Amino acid sequence: EYVRRRNALVKGLRETEAFKNDYFKIIDPHCGMFVSAIINFDKLATVEQLFKKYGNYDALLDKLNVKCVINGVGIVLGTKMSFDDESLKHGNFVRLSLAFAPNTETLTEAGHRLGKAVEELFDDLKLELK
Repeated sequence: EYVRRRNALVKGLRETEAFKNDYFKIIDPHCGMFVSAIINFDKLATVEQLFKKYGNYDALLDKLNVKCVINGVGIVLGTKMSFDDESLKHGNFVRLSLAFAPNTETLTEAGHRLGKAVEELFDDLKLELK
């Protein structure tokens, strides 16, 4: 069942413009009840430039979380799984659960909504970083 659910979510993510533009990459989920995606903020600026402006990935992912709420998809922020300053530097990912969606169509739609949120965030950040 999890393989079917995973495939539906990954399909939805891969169909998005954000994925096609390499704004995020999917961490290959071989098993389990989560799919994670690394947000490629380095497509916008160097990590040093981003951290100088935003402090760390926490502020950037908080902005993504707002976009996700607006688009109706729930995520877990990678920075919320950090346990020290060093791990916070690698927190540029999000995680989605496969377990609670009522069907595969909902998971595919969740992928589309996350992709839309990432695309909206990147559009905003491009303006902020000019």
